[in-house]
Amino acid sequence: MIDLAGSTDPAVPGQPYRYVSANLASRDENLSGVEDFAIVQFRGLRVAVIGITNEEAPSLVFPGSFGTIEVTDSVAAANRAREAAKKQGASVFIVIVHKGVTNFDADGNPQGPLIDFAAALHGFHAIIGDHTDVQWQGVINGQLVFENRSKGLTYSRTTLTVHRGTGRLLDWTHEFVTPTAAAVTPDPAILAMLEPFRADLAAAFDRKIGVATNVFVRGGNIERRQEVAIGDLIADGTRLRYGTQLALMSDGGIRAPLPSSYTPLDPTLDRSAPPPFDLVVGDVFTVLPFGNIVVTRTVTGAQLWAALENGVSRVAADGTAADGRFPQISGFRFVYDSRDPVGSRVKSVELTDGTPILPDGTTYTLALPNFVNAGGDGYTMFADGQGVTRDLDAQVLLDYIESLGTITPTTDGRIVNLATAP
Repeated sequence: MIDLAGSTDPAVPGQPYRYVSANLASRDENLSGVEDFAIVQFRGLRVAVIGITNEEAPSLVFPGSFGTIEVTDSVAAANRAREAAKKQGASVFIVIVHKGVTNFDADGNPQGPLIDFAAALHGFHAIIGDHTDVQWQGVINGQLVFENRSKGLTYSRTTLTVHRGTGRLLDWTHEFVTPTAAAVTPDPAILAMLEPFRADLAAAFDRKIGVATNVFVRGGNIERRQEVAIGDLIADGTRLRYGTQLALMSDGGIRAPLPSSYTPLDPTLDRSAPPPFDLVVGDVFTVLPFGNIVVTRTVTGAQLWAALENGVSRVAADGTAADGRFPQISGFRFVYDSRDPVGSRVKSVELTDGTPILPDGTTYTLALPNFVNAGGDGYTMFADGQGVTRDLDAQVLLDYIESLGTITPTTDGRIVNLATAP
């Protein structure tokens, strides 16, 4: 949220915020109340806030959710919106964009879509990124660029000093702020209002389902570039539930570690370090919150190879960054090299017993989320109308943890990147 203290420009009636995105073709045929930019009056200046949607957004939501909207080139759209806003008297230009920093090179320089986007622009005062849960600030082409941590972990306090006549950026200050509950005095009325809801949540989510001998790590995008224990756990539970040969999920669906940030009301549960940790129902629904449904189907070796090529296509050459399409798998293993061109990175695929899976017409049984089966995260090779609908993915994981009782975070080398292998 951008708060221009002193602004006299209201939001759209009935909406708490104004919605802006300048790079959506057929936007107005599908949405209402969305503009390329908003201009607000601020201390005698007209400030344009331009919205930009990341180009891969349609693949990150359930296929078909965008209707006939097409996401167009973000740089061209930002420049067009800037010129249009300038004609309407704006002299300060701010871009909010759903792009972020993905990694840092050996010299500590940031890399990723936000950096590339900012480097292609000129004449903006501030470019505010998002999406990758990375905290960074810097100046690119004379433009202040920054990204905060996700989920409210940090926010920014920014001051721009602008020449009234020319709109030239004279100076800026920026600081990241980490909000803490200790800094807020609880409102008794709000606490009383929340009490019955918390009681209902506790009744549904505080039931103990197992014990973790250590943390199943998720975060810092580690699960988006390599095999992780929580990915193995989810994929194994899915495969074993339906007796398929293979299981695959895109790691963008994994939203928390185990144990998660869910806080049970029951004080007898062991949730604090050192391990082991009690796990509860609420942990599972925090890890898998999207309500995806497991689908089982057959898949050819050619489809599986294509899927894996898609899954590793966004991994940086040095293996340090990727995105939510990276696969977590069960029932097989594969080797790839992120230094090779996209589309020719996968080197070998085989069942866990060593039987090669070739990129041919041989069929295998596969379990996967309906989101992936419908072509989400770029897995269009699965969008062929196949699939038997099964159960909620969170319920499958819950039942699997409960059947094991005690779980230990381990990996077994089912995914190997030759670029980072010892």
